[in-house]
Amino acid sequence: MYKLLVISDTHNDIEAVERIVGREQDIHGILHLGDTVEDLHAASIPSGIDIHCVHGNCDASTGEKKITLTVHDVRVYATHGDLYGVKSSLDLLHSHVKEHDAAIGFFGHTHAPVCKKKDGVELYNPGTVTKGEYIIATFENGSYVIEFKELGCGA
Repeated sequence: MYKLLVISDTHNDIEAVERIVGREQDIHGILHLGDTVEDLHAASIPSGIDIHCVHGNCDASTGEKKITLTVHDVRVYATHGDLYGVKSSLDLLHSHVKEHDAAIGFFGHTHAPVCKKKDGVELYNPGTVTKGEYIIATFENGSYVIEFKELGCGA
């Protein structure tokens, strides 16, 4: 089993990143979907956790804008979303996820949680860490479970 914390749009809210990581102590990896990915370097993250990042429109232009991962035999496509116009439509992103033979497409940028399933492809946006929103994706033996979570008050 592999637990992946999926976050996006942290926008310098390092305290929220640390609270989420502290709450989800059994994670194996973190996927940051852009907009101040350097927050992961500033936050206290326990050693041994895999870190994956894509850069968003508020990050340095030198980083990766999209990546593909395989987690327990599940192919995952990750991007910030600004390159695909996700604020107006998910169609272009859906096409790219499908072209990369991925079962899941994770994206950010809109600051709003999204779950959309179409033609064997699932698109997920965790929302924004600035509102305490994130996803825990649990992978095992070619299957997965996606959980939307929130920090809430005092968490």
